[in-house]
Amino acid sequence: MQINGGLLDLRIIPCKTCYKLCCLDNLFLETNRNLEWYYKTFHKYDKNYHYDIKLSDNIFYKEFDKEFNIIVAISEFVHFFVLLDEFIINNAVIGNEENFD
Repeated sequence: MQINGGLLDLRIIPCKTCYKLCCLDNLFLETNRNLEWYYKTFHKYDKNYHYDIKLSDNIFYKEFDKEFNIIVAISEFVHFFVLLDEFIINNAVIGNEENFD
């Protein structure tokens, strides 16, 4: 990720009727605002489809039906992060947060 120069750490958590795909990394740990602010700003200003990825307790996640193809699920999740990364970098959000309030 260009945002922090790190890699995504994705986890698959099996449940009875579904599985949860999540990212435990806080990509914005060393920035001016908290993760939730960047997530909300991304949803507010970026008009791309965001794959229904949610944020709770600083963890990005999405639940998928057990029958949903895991490869497609991972692809959706990664695509979400590519869109997020591009939005933050292309719009120079970090360091200019006040322009997005």
